[in-house]
This record gives sequence, C-alpha cells and structure tokens, in this order.
Amino acid sequence: KLNLTKDTLNDIKENLKDLFQKLGLDFKVQKKLHPEQASIFGNEKFLYLMKFLEELKNFLEAKNQVTTQKMERKLII
Repeated sequence: KLNLTKDTLNDIKENLKDLFQKLGLDFKVQKKLHPEQASIFGNEKFLYLMKFLEELKNFLEAKNQVTTQKMERKLII
C-alpha cells in the first residue's frame, strides 16, 4: 500500500484529467478523417497514454522506495 499525500493524489488526478482531455477525439472530427489518418491519430494517443503510465509507474515506485527507506531507518533506530 502506498501512503500518498493529498497533494500527490491531487496531482495525479489533475494529470489524469489532462491526459483524458488530450486523448479525447471529437467524433464528428473522427468521422471526417480518412481511416489511415484516424489510425495514425490513434497510435499517437496510445503512445502518449503509454508514456504517461510509465511516468506514473516510475513516480509511484520512487514514492514507495522513499517510504520503504524511511520505514527501514525507523526500524534500525
């Protein structure tokens, strides 16, 4: 279990909100796109999503490592 602060959770929430806004595609626009263009657009959004998830994973792992180190220090003392 990660013990994240409210600020951290709010940052994640805002970044997720921004991510989903960037991933959104107006269906009217999508209908007008050539299938090849729509596919390219979808690939770009997928890559953006994967990058975001990788950054989130790294962030959470770093937070977890700091928490683990703090706990280990307390156990030693």
